[in-house]
Amino acid sequence: MTNVYLVSKTYIDKASIVAAIEALGEQYTYRIEKEKKYLLGLDDIDLYRDISDDEIYFIGFWVIDENEFYEDPYNINGEKYYIAIYMTHHSDILHEVNQLIRDLLAIYPDMLVTEDYAREFYSLSDILSGNIPPWLKEGFEDVV
Repeated sequence: MTNVYLVSKTYIDKASIVAAIEALGEQYTYRIEKEKKYLLGLDDIDLYRDISDDEIYFIGFWVIDENEFYEDPYNINGEKYYIAIYMTHHSDILHEVNQLIRDLLAIYPDMLVTEDYAREFYSLSDILSGNIPPWLKEGFEDVV
């Protein structure tokens, strides 16, 4: 499993983010779970891609509550950003994860995305310009 974080300068209503993720899940025909059947319960919404009876890919989303939002600041270009969304996923569907990241950044253009180590942060304009690392280009090599 791999983690991706979307960070924001300001808190965005958790219910609106979960609703946006659910709408994207429906658009891309994922199996959507909002009940905690399989995991420890941190995720607010999980998207599953059922490949076969034995193969299922997972993308989990934990959207940060307002009371926890300001706990872990990142200083990015002199401004404080905070984790808004944790995404956990199977790397086998990185191209689908990247599509969801692009869609979420289009909905919330002030957010930035980073990977596990939180060394570099990327905006939607970085992604569209191709100024991104290979992991974020997966599935879009012909576009950027």
